[in-house]
Amino acid sequence: MMVPMTPKDVLNLDATVQTQVTPDLAVVMLAAERSGADTAGPSAEVTRAITEALKEARTVAGIQASTGGFTTFQRFDNKGQRTGWTVRAEVILKSKDFTALGKLAGKLTQAGPNALQITNNSFEVSTELRNAEEAKLMERAIAEFRRKAQVATSAFGYRKFSIQQVNVGTTSGIVPPQPRPMLRMAAMAAAPEADMPIQAGSTELSLTVSGSVQMEN
Repeated sequence: MMVPMTPKDVLNLDATVQTQVTPDLAVVMLAAERSGADTAGPSAEVTRAITEALKEARTVAGIQASTGGFTTFQRFDNKGQRTGWTVRAEVILKSKDFTALGKLAGKLTQAGPNALQITNNSFEVSTELRNAEEAKLMERAIAEFRRKAQVATSAFGYRKFSIQQVNVGTTSGIVPPQPRPMLRMAAMAAAPEADMPIQAGSTELSLTVSGSVQMEN
């Protein structure tokens, strides 16, 4: 059996570039949680609260609204005896309009039978922004790959190189989690329609180009 020979004078390398971007999509998660002796009453109350929240969200331009998790669990006292049930459902709001989203979130948390609680807020890089940044990163990464290949080729005593194989990755990056605004909720309950302040930080996107080149004289 013939064993394929490993090509000589082949250099494997990669190049990674980064950029800082400000996420342009804000995400707010709210929840309705009600308790009772059985599940019927709390389920009806939670369903009504979520339905009203979705209805309100549809009146605000630029808001994407969807339902999240729906859970039902038992409650027990310190003796292990069941005391009732708790029903919880979530609604997720997304928008590029931070002001409109903050105003809506504040309105939905106002005291009343359909009041929700803000349980989390975060930020995302939209597909449009990610694609635009990825195109820029790709150009930079390819240029850096070629630069590194030329530097290494010269350092090894060769004059030029030819690309044998190359892989262009996709952008990767994690938006830092935002603190849950629990302290803010009490203030919003006391002040009618207090807007929730939303301010995105920055996140790093990166892209890697890897491959192999044939060094030549």
